[in-house]
Amino acid sequence: MISIDLIEIGNEAKARRKNLGITQAEAAEKIQAHRNEISRIEQGKYNGNITTFVRYLNLLGLSLHTEVSRNPTLDNLDKLFNEDDD
Repeated sequence: MISIDLIEIGNEAKARRKNLGITQAEAAEKIQAHRNEISRIEQGKYNGNITTFVRYLNLLGLSLHTEVSRNPTLDNLDKLFNEDDD
């Protein structure tokens, strides 16, 4: 299964690479990776080394950010669906 987020990142990376006039082979050479890794990143199918992923994004002037996500508890869900008649 492919994550929608990875597809969006891949689409953005591909557009940026093309905008910069860089081929996949040139990008791969610059970050010391294989062209097929670049292709898989752009397709949202990459499951390799995070360092390669980040190097590729950095080459394109993009960055990867993380955030802490919290899953709601059952109490939180009750509050979301509780409609008060005030």
